[in-house]
Amino acid sequence: MKKAIAWGLCVLWMGLIFSMSAQTAAVSDIQSEQVAGLMQQILSLLSFGRFSIPPDSLNLVIRKIAHFAEYAVLGLLLRRALRLSGVKHAGLAAVALSAFYAVTDELHQGFVDGRSPRMLDVVIDTLGASAGAWFHSFAEHAGRTRFLFRKTVQK
Repeated sequence: MKKAIAWGLCVLWMGLIFSMSAQTAAVSDIQSEQVAGLMQQILSLLSFGRFSIPPDSLNLVIRKIAHFAEYAVLGLLLRRALRLSGVKHAGLAAVALSAFYAVTDELHQGFVDGRSPRMLDVVIDTLGASAGAWFHSFAEHAGRTRFLFRKTVQK
């Protein structure tokens, strides 16, 4: 049951990524500009009005962070599903599958109004997936170490 849920979460997340990529450039720009505006307000408040980033630059940074983050989640979810499925090198497999999905996602964007595929986005997506897979591996190892440590202390 755990394995089916893990794979289901992967499919749902990939569907979310696909739906975000299917948005036209105009819709995507509006969403990015809204987030950029909010971030600009937060930065201004935190710096007492002394710090600002040009809106176009902030918008670009937010878009690239979004790429990294959505694929970090995918890398984590894929590594978990692969581990539960008994795959030996689940981290590498998760990154490879994520990179392949990133390529297909960018190709898909080539057919969406106002969007175009970018190799840089594939690189950022793959780095994000690597971070997510590494984080899952780290958390899994830390949990195992904590469990082993408790066993040792109880003896």
